[in-house]
Amino acid sequence: MPVNRYVLGKPERRRHAEGHPGRLLRILLAAGTVFLLVGQGEAIMAAPGLVPGLWWANRSSRRWGAAGLTFLAALVMTEVGWFIAYSMVGEKQPWITLGPAVAFASTIAVFVLTRRRARLRKADLSVASPFP
Repeated sequence: MPVNRYVLGKPERRRHAEGHPGRLLRILLAAGTVFLLVGQGEAIMAAPGLVPGLWWANRSSRRWGAAGLTFLAALVMTEVGWFIAYSMVGEKQPWITLGPAVAFASTIAVFVLTRRRARLRKADLSVASPFP
């Protein structure tokens, strides 16, 4: 039997479990990421914990939230890519611009592909199998 999303002509609102801190944690993570990106190099030091946290938040967010978190993670990895390029080759062209650009594009690709895979897996698990 299909689930009816409408009750008396109005769309049913999504209700979150009481005490579920996921949305607040995602907002705090995004605000902390912006704060670290504004500084001079703090996001580089926080990247080992920040990027996995953004990845987790991306997978559990809706479309626009996930897009914003993906962009923030790509900016963090751009800063890390710049740091690696600058410490390895200095300011030689094209490496000083190529390293951050590759980091930005690859971070977006990884976040989009893993989010899509998680959504597909969730959809597959939600479909009841006719076989036990």
